[in-house]
Amino acid sequence: MQTISTIALTLALCAGARELCAQTYTPVNVSGFNHDVFAESGTNAAAVTSTVLDLSDNILYTAAFAAANGIPGGVPDNGVIMNGARTYQLAPYTAGNGLFLSAGGAVPNTVAAGVLTLATPATFSKLSLLLFSTEGNSTLTVTLHFTDGTTAAGGVLTIPDWFDGPNAVYAGFGRITRNTAPPYVVDGLGGNNPRFYRFDIALACASQAKPLASVTISYTSGGGSAFPPRAVVLALSGVAYTPLEITPAVSPAVCGSANGSIALDVSGGTAPLRFSWNTVPVQTQPAAVNLPAGSYTCTITDANGCSAIYQGDVPEASGAVLTASASTDAVCAGTAATLSAVASGGVVVNYRWQPGNAAGSSVVVSPDTTTTYIVQAEDAFGCPLADTVLLTVHPLPTAAFSADTLTGCPALPVAFTNQSQQADNWQWDFGDGARSAAEAPLHHYTAPGVYTVTLVAGKQQQCFDTLEQAALIDVQPLPVAAFATAPGINTPLEYSEALFSFSNRSQHALSYRWDFGDSTTSGQTDPSHQYAAPGQYRVTLYAMNGIGCMDSSSQAWLVVVPDKVLRIPNAFSPNGDGVNDRWEIDGLRAIPGCRVQVFNRWGQPVYESQGYARPWDGTWRGKALPVGTYYYVITARPQDGKYTGWVALLR
Repeated sequence: MQTISTIALTLALCAGARELCAQTYTPVNVSGFNHDVFAESGTNAAAVTSTVLDLSDNILYTAAFAAANGIPGGVPDNGVIMNGARTYQLAPYTAGNGLFLSAGGAVPNTVAAGVLTLATPATFSKLSLLLFSTEGNSTLTVTLHFTDGTTAAGGVLTIPDWFDGPNAVYAGFGRITRNTAPPYVVDGLGGNNPRFYRFDIALACASQAKPLASVTISYTSGGGSAFPPRAVVLALSGVAYTPLEITPAVSPAVCGSANGSIALDVSGGTAPLRFSWNTVPVQTQPAAVNLPAGSYTCTITDANGCSAIYQGDVPEASGAVLTASASTDAVCAGTAATLSAVASGGVVVNYRWQPGNAAGSSVVVSPDTTTTYIVQAEDAFGCPLADTVLLTVHPLPTAAFSADTLTGCPALPVAFTNQSQQADNWQWDFGDGARSAAEAPLHHYTAPGVYTVTLVAGKQQQCFDTLEQAALIDVQPLPVAAFATAPGINTPLEYSEALFSFSNRSQHALSYRWDFGDSTTSGQTDPSHQYAAPGQYRVTLYAMNGIGCMDSSSQAWLVVVPDKVLRIPNAFSPNGDGVNDRWEIDGLRAIPGCRVQVFNRWGQPVYESQGYARPWDGTWRGKALPVGTYYYVITARPQDGKYTGWVALLR
């Protein structure tokens, strides 16, 4: 078995500056150049530069300027200077492209120190300045400034004169006098001059991870000439810093054997890398082999002399293999499962399971939550073995629901609200033979009855909970309205005899409302009704049950005709006993244009009305008349003539 992990380590403990191997210097974009020292176009060198570089008024020029003026030489028009693994980028020729320095800034157009500021701060393991000196050698001091406010010494270096100096990185491109017009005479090509040099700066290991903000170059001294030397800094390049990243692959050692290993896969840092393990004897390869169980250290040193320490352990492994399994991958909360451990390749004893600290190669567990179980054991040599098994636990669902309607008549729509918890599937039984798997169904009950509703809430089609609500839905029968009429329909009755009786034959009803068709109603079960005027009438019965469900039935027509002969009572007794208190002549109700006159025995009028909507009560002008016989004259219909006679007023 092999264990692999990744460790990122920052190089530390610098062991001193030394030449780097296979390092690539790339240009660093900086600003801070104080003069234009390259003539790049046209024929007037003075117009496209800002200063001379030596006492002979010499300047540098580009290949394009050389072509325009018919002279050889010139630096590349793109400003790219390459030498082996080093690449420098000169600043644009149309602006400041050289930092011109001299001791104390005494030489005209020079400064004693200048600062090159990085356009984008970055981390480096190595820097390199492209520069040269004129009128002899120049000694420069470099200081590095980091974004965290700290500084570091970059070193002190003596730069050779631009003619005939050793170790040039670029040479033989010529120089000319800073004139205003041709002809120009090129100097130095025959001697492979002028020359650019490099000033390499090895950053301390502790500084390599810090972003560099700027570089200060100070002129220290000059020599080799009777004239004041000066230095020109042209460009900055650097080797990007990458932290050391280590990925170890560990193979355990079998109990009692030295057959373990640690193999390091290392990236970053500066190649080549050197390895030193704390083994006996010392191993110097990325992989240490033939290791017994224990702790090991490897010191890794890069080409910059920066070191990092890896520490790791080779575990002790048994020759036997322990495999743990469960009787099922998932259970419901609180449900039992069997865990088993099977050994191969050797004898294994002392099984112990965690959590729970249960012993044995097979145990029964009932976890409430998803749990990773670890089984540990020992082989015959006492070496530990272990394996794990995951038992997924689904929480038990809780079935719950409510209905928006509990009582009604067919077809009764009932919307069920699912209030279950920890469920992802449902089975409904509505008690009438219908079922549904919807989360919140709408069901119509079409037949009367009392129904029990059952919901089974499930989780992962494995865990279930059931809720039964007995006699939850009460669907009552619809009322059926029916009645009989006596006398029957379409049988004409004279007005005075037009009294109808109704026999209620409705079913499943508790209350009723009768509409007799003449704007009168009744709430009786079996009412009677006498119509106040002749006509044809439709009677409707509305039958309601106890929850408001209704049915209706109607009959037409009940026919009432005027009396053929006016029936006039010959006596009445207005004594307030509620019986015959008025002289009721029913037939006159159907004759609104009738005229009734009553006289006493002396011929004096005691009552008169046009129409007979309010029958005579035995009074005259609000006073009760005496008992006696009174003469009446009734004019009903013109075709009937007048009715006359005597009526007795009794008390």
